[in-house]
Amino acid sequence: MAFFKKPVNFETLKKRLKGGNFRQITENFLSLSTVQVLGYIFPLIILPYLVRTIGAEKFGLTETAVSFLGVFMMLTNYGFPYSASRQISIARNDKDKVSEIFSAVLLLRIILCFIGFLVVVVLTQTVSKFNQEQILYIWSFGAVIGDVLFPIWLFQGLEQMKYISLLNLTARTVILILTISLVRTPQDYIYVPLVNAIGQICIGLTSIVILHYKLHVRFKIPTKQNLRYQLQEGWNTFVSGIAINLYTQPRVFIFSLFASEQLVGYYSIAQKAAGIFQVFPLATLLNATLPRLNHLYSTNKKRSIELLRMMQRYSSYYTLIASPLCFIFAPEIIRVISHEFISESIITLRILLVSVTIVNMNIFRVHYFIISGNFSLFSKLHTIASFLGLVLMLILTSLLLHIGIAISAVLLELGIFITTYYLTRTYFIQETE
Repeated sequence: MAFFKKPVNFETLKKRLKGGNFRQITENFLSLSTVQVLGYIFPLIILPYLVRTIGAEKFGLTETAVSFLGVFMMLTNYGFPYSASRQISIARNDKDKVSEIFSAVLLLRIILCFIGFLVVVVLTQTVSKFNQEQILYIWSFGAVIGDVLFPIWLFQGLEQMKYISLLNLTARTVILILTISLVRTPQDYIYVPLVNAIGQICIGLTSIVILHYKLHVRFKIPTKQNLRYQLQEGWNTFVSGIAINLYTQPRVFIFSLFASEQLVGYYSIAQKAAGIFQVFPLATLLNATLPRLNHLYSTNKKRSIELLRMMQRYSSYYTLIASPLCFIFAPEIIRVISHEFISESIITLRILLVSVTIVNMNIFRVHYFIISGNFSLFSKLHTIASFLGLVLMLILTSLLLHIGIAISAVLLELGIFITTYYLTRTYFIQETE
């Protein structure tokens, strides 16, 4: 495949990133990496602590709520993390334009958040599954509010990753202290979402202060025309975001419809462990590089595509080395988190690692559609994937439970990988000639 052709050494990579690109991407990556490394130290403390203190069953309940509320996180994100971040990266030197984009997007997200909260209140009053844990779901919504207030997309577009790192580190510290202080018995599981909400809302409010005083980005009442424009710009990525979230975010919630709370807890442990390998360092590298790729594409398409393909090759090399190691040491990974060897979690983790490997081998390539502004094709790809993914998930989970839902993730990501590879080949040839 293309990403294995023409091995490129570090000096060649540095040369192709000449100018401010190499320095800025490195600075962004180190800023995000610092918080990610520390961010995984905290879960290595919190996750085992929670599993041991509240038990796998109650842990499964909290993760089910998080999974379900992820749908509302998707609603409030709309398509802004892609569309607005891309606009910011292009207009980064025009503070008035940046403030205009920020104001419109923030107001729209607040409106969507309010609508989402009303839906959650209605569901917890009328549906028995939600009504039984009404406080758990209401408090879990606090993380959605915090996410709305924290415009990561804006910091990424401005390539001010150090603030993301500082704020995330602060939030994780607050969450760690409050978790250890408040969660002492299985009955205290109800405080887990409250603690997360407090941490997220605190950094959300702090981020707005930083934007105002440090980066001189100020809120001003947006016009109807501007609001309409942002809704239109974000629509295709919103549709694709819905699609992506429908086969990724609610997995724990969907699994809870078929399995016991204890088995949901075992699955949640495996998914958390697999998520660590998926997010760090490649998702961190992507977040550090994407704003630069967006900006570079607007001035030099060829260099932008060359950089994207090169980053994908290095990501693939890393994945092919790290994946087998994680697979071999899966029992030890589960034991670190849960303090015991849970066979259901171990086999689920190993299957999910195959899925994560495929994702990482496609992580940069699939974002070509965002970088090039081809949101429509990105949306179509993930809409089709979402429909197929949900069907696979429901059928295989009903038949094979935790093994079935993990296998459905592998099959879906493989389909996306193959489709993306063939869709982008022609574009890459055209834009690098």
